[in-house]
Amino acid sequence: TDYDAWRYFAGIEDGAPVWSRDPDAARPLDGLWSLAQGSAMYHPGTGRYLFLSGFAGLAKGRDLGLGSDDPYPAGALFEAPEPWGPWRQVGLFPAGFIASLVPKDSGRDFVWFAAAGGGEVNYNLNLGRLRFTLTGGGGGSSGGAAAGSAAGPAPGTGFAPPLELVWTRKREQIVGDVDFETLAPTRQRTESRFGLAYTDLGAPFEYRGRLWLLFGDSDPEAPGWDPRHDDAIGWTDARRVEDFRLNLLTDPTSGRGYLNPRISCPETGVPDCVDLGTLNVPVAALGDDDTGVIFAWFAVDSASASLLARSDDDGRSFAKICDFGRSRFIDIAVESLAGPPPGLSEAGPWVLVFGSGDHDHDDVYMAAMPIAALRRGDCGAVRFLAGIGGDPAGEMRLTWSPREEASVPVFTIDHGPGLSAERRAMHAWGFGEPLVHYNRTLELWVATYNWRQKTIRMRVATAPWGPWSAPLTLFDPKRDYGEGPAWGRYVNDGTIAHQGPGEGELYGPYVLERYTEVDGEGRLLLRWLLSPWQPYTVLLMESLLRIEP
Repeated sequence: TDYDAWRYFAGIEDGAPVWSRDPDAARPLDGLWSLAQGSAMYHPGTGRYLFLSGFAGLAKGRDLGLGSDDPYPAGALFEAPEPWGPWRQVGLFPAGFIASLVPKDSGRDFVWFAAAGGGEVNYNLNLGRLRFTLTGGGGGSSGGAAAGSAAGPAPGTGFAPPLELVWTRKREQIVGDVDFETLAPTRQRTESRFGLAYTDLGAPFEYRGRLWLLFGDSDPEAPGWDPRHDDAIGWTDARRVEDFRLNLLTDPTSGRGYLNPRISCPETGVPDCVDLGTLNVPVAALGDDDTGVIFAWFAVDSASASLLARSDDDGRSFAKICDFGRSRFIDIAVESLAGPPPGLSEAGPWVLVFGSGDHDHDDVYMAAMPIAALRRGDCGAVRFLAGIGGDPAGEMRLTWSPREEASVPVFTIDHGPGLSAERRAMHAWGFGEPLVHYNRTLELWVATYNWRQKTIRMRVATAPWGPWSAPLTLFDPKRDYGEGPAWGRYVNDGTIAHQGPGEGELYGPYVLERYTEVDGEGRLLLRWLLSPWQPYTVLLMESLLRIEP
């Protein structure tokens, strides 16, 4: 055997697969997360690639057609437009050992398979048939298949985005008194003005004419270290990025300058009931100008869950409304919608909630609720997107569920190897950190998120449920090194002796939509925040993108 003839899939570059002779360069396939005793084939009837895994974990028997809520071993079917992906799970069934697809005699909407033993399959050779519900117009590269009770991202996901990156660069560091790269004084001087030297995140929302930013764990915590409260909330009135001036809510009684938000629990009467210490941070908010209320989502329980709270005093205090997410909605982004999304009917404005969850659910999911229900604190009105497809007339058809566990991704993220064992143990969520918003300048929905903690990606869509474009790399320190500052102080490039490999990370790519503009050549200027982890601060970035005709 000539092993030197093998080539290993090493990722996607500009929409095309990259191959390498080095097996250590091999990269995981986007969305294909279970290979237990599986098999793959090209299915001519749908024009898609299929992968069958005999065991993909546990699922409720009811989801496997067994009429019970007890957990049972489950197998899974995945499909993709190309062998290298992106893959998505499209069905579950009772698990079986040595699951094999049988290409012979497959039809336009079905395929035969064999399985032996395990789960609800008897311990012998079994031959079965998987029948598909075709979406997106049937066969060919734009079609898709859904089997069983599951459905995946919108058909056609992966079209080229109508944008081309020209450059990305740092505009300024917005936290602290000293710029960690240039060692010059910062323009914002937040330590001198408010006592805030270090923080991260900065999730944005608009409220009563101001741009508000929700910051994460903040330092210094002294005097009087408080392990339960260390977040911060900022705001600015500036309409132009040139006039950006960061202010912070303050607390003269704290001894530290900036205010740390607290959450009360009206149902129990406890005035300070939620631990907002390390890892427990505000992640998204919706400002309701009509009622004078800020609705905010917080990651809690060491970022293993989220809750919804409201503030009636412009962010100075919050009252818990309900627990929100436990698996797929921990990192949150919210946006408003003028009317109900397809498949839901209540008239009036709605709120779309985008989520990324724990390590097993770290793609991007979507939920919706009427703003009237949000105002009255009715979390039972939340509906989670559970299926994406099309009808024979080509209209988008969405299905919804009151259960978070029924959620399907609107798009998937290839996280690669992910965090180190130490960092994974510290963080319960999967580090998608998506921000999804409607960009009025582009007239498109835009999603930004970190990819493997080392680059920032961007996708666009005409509708929030998709189909979403293929990812565009908005920032890659290796590629963009030299465009503006020396990035080595922020993301390790191997030239800074005191910074070990892997210490820097990129996360929190929050677009500041009010500062989006088009330049004199018709190109898009996108301004956004970035947290580099090492050092622990927040940067204001800007990217120039050419808009494709």
